[in-house]
Amino acid sequence: MKKIILLFSFVILTFSFYSDSYSNNLKISNYTVSGQLTSAQTLYLKIENISWDNSWRNDIPGPGFSVPNNYDAVWIFAKFRKRGTSDWLPMKFSPQVSDHIIPLNSEIKTYQDSMGVMLYRKSNGTGTFSAINTLLKWRYAGYLSNTDTIDVKLFGIEMVYVPQGSFYVGDYTPSNVTGQFVSNDNVSPYQITSENSITLGGNGVNNLKSRNNQGMSTADDFTDAQTQTLPQTFPKGYNDFFAMKYEVSMDAYVDFLNCLSETQANSRYPASAFGFERFNIEKVGNTYRTPSPDRAVNMMAWSDCAAYLDWTGLRPFTELEYEKMCRGPLTVVSNEYAWGNTNVVQIVNYSGVDSLGTVLPLPDSANCQYNLVDGGMSQFIQGPVRVGIFATANSNRTKAGASYYGIMELSGNTWERPVTVGNSTGRQFINIHGNGLLTANGDADVQTWPGVNSVGSGFRGGNWFRGTLRLRVADRFYANTPLDNRTSHRGIRGVRAN
Repeated sequence: MKKIILLFSFVILTFSFYSDSYSNNLKISNYTVSGQLTSAQTLYLKIENISWDNSWRNDIPGPGFSVPNNYDAVWIFAKFRKRGTSDWLPMKFSPQVSDHIIPLNSEIKTYQDSMGVMLYRKSNGTGTFSAINTLLKWRYAGYLSNTDTIDVKLFGIEMVYVPQGSFYVGDYTPSNVTGQFVSNDNVSPYQITSENSITLGGNGVNNLKSRNNQGMSTADDFTDAQTQTLPQTFPKGYNDFFAMKYEVSMDAYVDFLNCLSETQANSRYPASAFGFERFNIEKVGNTYRTPSPDRAVNMMAWSDCAAYLDWTGLRPFTELEYEKMCRGPLTVVSNEYAWGNTNVVQIVNYSGVDSLGTVLPLPDSANCQYNLVDGGMSQFIQGPVRVGIFATANSNRTKAGASYYGIMELSGNTWERPVTVGNSTGRQFINIHGNGLLTANGDADVQTWPGVNSVGSGFRGGNWFRGTLRLRVADRFYANTPLDNRTSHRGIRGVRAN
């Protein structure tokens, strides 16, 4: 996540800005304000350049049209603070596309909640992408007068578009069974073909089952003998959405902490963990900083994850959406990892400078950060590594450790934290995004999300501390295990419904 801080005054419109070091080479630079209309209390936030490497689009028929028929994007959102106050509030951009001025090579998607915009390529293409002179319209009526002075922080998160469509969940593996989803025959993967409600358990021809909870740490509340209903409102992954391309980095989490009140930040910062198993965020005075900006953040409890996603205007994803993100529309490969096969090479070291974003994996063939001894201390790197570390401009899906759609590290590095189908609290989850605000104590305030006790959440995809069984796309060993304590192998990722 990237930010630039602007300090500007309405009417006079003088400003200065300060930039931070950025991860994954997403750059958002040179801002100003223009077109202030005092009668309507609107203005444009002008962004001179938004650029990032390894961008793509391949979903438009014609030259460049190819699988996976999707594209990457940047989620752009902003916070403002009136001078003399301490609270950073969400800057709500117009939900009308026509209100914004967009470069000819770009498109944006706006949202009715006005929490941000999604910017992406207009045409098929690959490589470094730059959007020059993007103007986003903000109506400040109700928040400020025409002569107030404010501070602004602008952020960007790289995202990947996951198209609408059918897909499979589960695995037909006969061994190492851990609650994998299956169809009514208890063998075949289950196909999700709509967002309609689903009967869980039982023996109906269209029911979704989980092998009677065999091998799970915490059992689902449905079995062959006991059914439950997964409501239509629960996001199943059939509808399209955007997913974070990378796990949240240390730098992104520092940006988050530095926008909170002291009380909120104290709740969201694991102070005693600094320096432990590669958690590298420190507090100096009242400011948070990190010398490892591109490293995946760890030591995250569910409440930290939910708070961050609420603040960014995103939401948690469900465990069905997780399998869609990994596998796409392809048929199931038994025991596959997020990159679609069972080929895995552990990273044992790295080269480069951690603070400069130049870290590369050793050996060159490595595609995952995991542990050879499940649950034991790794003999190599004892903690998470740089987000996107295995991907290069020329790497294939397996070498990059990428999902079907181009999402990185869905197997390994840090745990994914999806919402479970395995209990009633999880099944109450609906498609509501964060509102950019937290409670006074620093918790998420979205009522339909799993709460601070983490009931309704689980774990998927493995991490640096676990072995290959937990890396599997279909593995559900911890899918219904609610834990809200902080450990060094738990991170953050979120989505935004389209």
